[in-house]
Amino acid sequence: MPVFLGYSQGVKLSNALVIGQFDKAEDRFSIEVNVTEIFNSLGIKAIPSINVMKQGADPLILASDTMVNNLKIKGFDTYVVVNVKGYDRKFKNSSAEMSLEDALKQTSIYHLYKDDITSITFEFSVFRNGKRINTNLLKVGNISNRDDVLKRFRKKAPKHLSNYFLAS
Repeated sequence: MPVFLGYSQGVKLSNALVIGQFDKAEDRFSIEVNVTEIFNSLGIKAIPSINVMKQGADPLILASDTMVNNLKIKGFDTYVVVNVKGYDRKFKNSSAEMSLEDALKQTSIYHLYKDDITSITFEFSVFRNGKRINTNLLKVGNISNRDDVLKRFRKKAPKHLSNYFLAS
């Protein structure tokens, strides 16, 4: 059984299926594609979940034995779930053990942008063998609209992700 590493240690990734947990399809697409592009630029083989499941499909399909086996055949054994932890506050990393299935059952109550916020905190949870092994947060500040969120995310995320996911 993998040990939960927490947030202070990084986890070395060689591959990742990127899963965005957002109610709005355009938010999910934007984050999944951006994180996938960043991972690929860092030498991490990555694909967005939108490439492996049909639009509107239940995300729980990603935890099914059939899907897990199909992804393993393609060389993917790690899942990175990205969601919004919250706005305009300091947050702590999640430290509780969680299964991939439980994570996929959760719904996001936050969007990429809402009026009157100045910062947004993203949570990256890493799963292997169906269990969460790592989680960390990325805070993006000085935002005033959805485009600012994406622009500042693309600027800040490569360094942040390389620090956490290229570590051994």
